[in-house]
Amino acid sequence: MKTLKKSLSIVLSLFMILSCASAALAAKDYDHLPQIYIEGFESKQIYREEDTEHTDPLFFPINGQKMIDNLMKYEQYIKQAVSEGNPDLLYRYICLWMEDCFGLAALEKDGCTNKEGVVTEKTTLNYKGNGKYVFRHDCRLSPADIAKEFKEYVKWVQADSGSQKYELAASSFGASVALAFINEYPEERKNIDSLVFCVPSIKGVNFAGELFSGSFDIDPDALLAFISDMNLGEELTLFLTVLNKTGTLDAILSSFLEPALKVALLKALRTVVHDIFGTMPSMWSFVDERYFYDALEYIYGKNYTDPSHEYAGLISKIIYYHENIMIKAEDIILNAKNEGIKVSILSKYGDPPFPLSKEGNFTGDGFVALEMSSFGAVCAMNGEQLPADYVQAKDCGRNMISPDRTLDASTCLLPDNTWFIKGLWHGEKTDSYYDLINTVLYDDINVLEDTKYPQFLENDGNGNLVPMKEAPAQEKETSWLHDFLNLITKVIKIIIEKLRDFFGK
Repeated sequence: MKTLKKSLSIVLSLFMILSCASAALAAKDYDHLPQIYIEGFESKQIYREEDTEHTDPLFFPINGQKMIDNLMKYEQYIKQAVSEGNPDLLYRYICLWMEDCFGLAALEKDGCTNKEGVVTEKTTLNYKGNGKYVFRHDCRLSPADIAKEFKEYVKWVQADSGSQKYELAASSFGASVALAFINEYPEERKNIDSLVFCVPSIKGVNFAGELFSGSFDIDPDALLAFISDMNLGEELTLFLTVLNKTGTLDAILSSFLEPALKVALLKALRTVVHDIFGTMPSMWSFVDERYFYDALEYIYGKNYTDPSHEYAGLISKIIYYHENIMIKAEDIILNAKNEGIKVSILSKYGDPPFPLSKEGNFTGDGFVALEMSSFGAVCAMNGEQLPADYVQAKDCGRNMISPDRTLDASTCLLPDNTWFIKGLWHGEKTDSYYDLINTVLYDDINVLEDTKYPQFLENDGNGNLVPMKEAPAQEKETSWLHDFLNLITKVIKIIIEKLRDFFGK
């Protein structure tokens, strides 16, 4: 029996060795280094234990229908709160709504342990073929904690591919993981041939800092752009435009939000952040340094540095990433570049931002401001152009103002290795976009070396990235009176059409 067990062990060992060898040989069937892609929030999903079919993720992607259903469920209470001017009613139901939608996704007070009744999607080591690997992770955790898991994943890729060196691409929040990785494990830098940060949120997201520190502002210009992009009708857009240009929209927002709604929203916001989103260290990676410490004090109190604080484990993770990685991002990137890694950045813009910031009308991709994702490009406001007399900020030996006069690339961190893409929103990924990533990684190009992919690109309407065309000079903004008369004309036409329909019957 002992001999049989030993023989079986030898056979199994040989089988495993041959399996590993064949996997490595199969993975070598390409003419470039293996590529590892670190996903952003579209990563591992979290479910209730009883959701065995995995049909309702608890955190991301957001279940939009459930959000709407919950909102409609509490509609009567919201109306009651507004009619009675009682913010506590509204506060209570906002908290219930968010708790029902996201509450179980909250982490324990250490910032890494799941709540009871929750499971994280189990994912095997992922190999897409053609030398491309995808790293998926629990996107609630600290980038530094995820980087530790990624180090083990890299070991598997190296063994599977038979190559010690590899290419690295990281998208959105995944870029924060990549940054943490090259900072925490400097010995690994020699193995990274090229690194592309795709729409990185490393520097933060405009509205996150304000929301986390107890500020709630709606920029009327951003709100108008956001609503206009929803294609709710030309008449509504024109009506809001008139309200905005006359200052009426701003006045309505201020007078409507200040008395009851704003109080309720801020109170609910603090509770929701404290109990749900604030327990996820990843959420704090979106809070930029201007608001970071105010946000910690606002959510966790003035004693947030106390080692005996109830949330001490979570807070230490949040502060560690912020102080050792996030605010040192530029230095970490430049050091990696100086050590031989070919570092590139892809930034997108052209989609209106969320109108939840006093700086809400920024140029960006609907989520991250272009100035932040590019590490410093000078940008016009959303939908506008740089002034006619604007002169390029830095002399780089060539024109680095975009053809649509939206941005000046000369001021960004890596002006020769930063591409700007107009017309793709933050999470949009087309075949042409992936081709750009592959070209940058495998061909080690900069913005001057490939006529197909110059520095400034745009979506041709079909998802294809093409060189950006010169944009006409921005037309002089029409007066509110012009828009008002235009609106009246359209209203009269609608009335006439309705009368014709009525009398025609």
